[in-house]
Formats: sequence, structure tokens, C-alpha cells
Amino acid sequence: MVPAAERAQLARWSGGAVARRIERCVHEWFEAHAARAPEAVAVIDGGRRVSYGELDRGANRLAHHLRERGVGAEHRVALCVERSAAMVEVILAIVKAGGAYVPLDPAYASSRLGATLSDARPAVLVIDAVGSAALGAAAIERARGGGTVVIDVTADAASWGDAPSSKPAVAVEPGQLAYVIYTSGSTGQPKGVMVEHAQLARLFEATAGWFGFGADDVWALVNDAQVMAAKAVPALRFNGQPHWIQDFQRPAGDVLAAASAWIRDETSCTNDRIETIWPPSSSSAE
Repeated sequence: MVPAAERAQLARWSGGAVARRIERCVHEWFEAHAARAPEAVAVIDGGRRVSYGELDRGANRLAHHLRERGVGAEHRVALCVERSAAMVEVILAIVKAGGAYVPLDPAYASSRLGATLSDARPAVLVIDAVGSAALGAAAIERARGGGTVVIDVTADAASWGDAPSSKPAVAVEPGQLAYVIYTSGSTGQPKGVMVEHAQLARLFEATAGWFGFGADDVWALVNDAQVMAAKAVPALRFNGQPHWIQDFQRPAGDVLAAASAWIRDETSCTNDRIETIWPPSSSSAE
């Protein structure tokens, strides 16, 4: 039994909130907003702005193709692609197909990527030219030899270009696996951490009142591709706009001045709180 004093402390920390049953997967919030406001900006990728409707249709087409290639409930799908709007489309397609995405950062050493790929044993590996070069031909062929289907989002795009733009008829439950993210390996071999849809959704629901995220927020994504693959999801959950900042040393004032920008940086945030970096507070602006 938890002592009364500890129960009181937990109640203060939670603000008296009561955990609710999660009924919806995160990508379903995205789909609902795409239906309501298809022309709203979903992703900013350099000079390109992708709308919610365009992103949803593209993800649906690829999701149908993934289903044809055997992706089903909780099947792991690794992706090693350049940080871009296409990366978000691939992530959405994977979860729409019922699978769980395993992000691999092309900036990592080929040896680490190969080891992670071997450990994850994905049903499908999605790559582009950047990811292919990072993994190396040998690692890709080993994956194929082990039964992994390899899909190049650029070279193979014609394969799903005529696929339906409607959502696949796939029932994805909140208790299903959403993604697997690997640790840094600083204390040994990198280990895969499995995250369910419900866990991801509950995090957003529990913290939504803290920050008041909305459609006017631009989320500046500056981490490595593996972490950013996980962080693009909350931006879409709150109808915001993930913005890929490829070179964070370059001033991004044109983006940050347009709307509130939220940077979730593992090295500077504590207790999973997201820091507002723009606009500056009145005290810091003086």
C-alpha cells in the first residue's frame, strides 16, 4: 500500500487528473484533421510545404503497397531515409498498414546501422538513395537474404502510384506496437525500446494541457533522424507543422518568427517538458 503522504504527493504532481482509456491511435487524429482541413500545412521541408490532404493521400497509397508486400499487425518496418517530408509519409504509411516503424538514421556508421537492422529483423526495409548509401550494399543484401522485403521510395514509387488514395481497411488497436527506437548504446549494445500506440497517445493526452499545442505551432525538428521520426508524430497529433531544420547552425528566424516553434531536445529538456524558444519571453528580449 502507498502511504497517504505519497498518495497526496502523486495527486499534486498529476494535478488531480484521472487516466482515461485510450480509444484512438495517434495517426487517426492526423487523419481526422486531414479530412477537416486538407489544405492546411502539415510539413515544411525546405521550400516545400506539404498539406495534410496531400500527405494523407500519399501515405495511404504507400500503406496499400505495404499491405500487398505482407505488412500486417505489429510487423516491424525499418526505414533508413533522408530527413524529409517523405520520411513522415513513410512513417504514416507504416502505421496505417498496421505495422511498427523502426527508424534508422543515415548519419550513423554503417556498422551500427547493420547491427541494428540485424537485431530488429524487420519484415520490410524502406530506403532511399541516402539510406542505401549509409547502410551499404552488403547490409541490404544480408537483409534480403534473411527474408526482408526491400522497398526504395524513389526507385520503386511507380509501384504504388496508382494505388487507392483512401485509407486501407485495417483495424489498428491502441494496444498494438507503434514503433521501436534504439538506445544510444552508451552502456553497451543499443537496445530496442518498443512503444505502443496507447503509450504514445497517453503521453500527448496527459501533457496537452501544459502547453496548449495547436494548428498554429511550427515544430522545429533538429535531432538525428531516428529521434525526429518519433517527434514528428506529436506535431501532427496536435494539427501542427513539423519543420525539418537540416543545418541548425544556420539561423532559422524565417521559420521561428512565423509562429511558435517547439524544440524537443534530449540534451536540454528535463522531465519530458518541451521548451518554447520562440517568441522569446519579455525578460529575455530586453
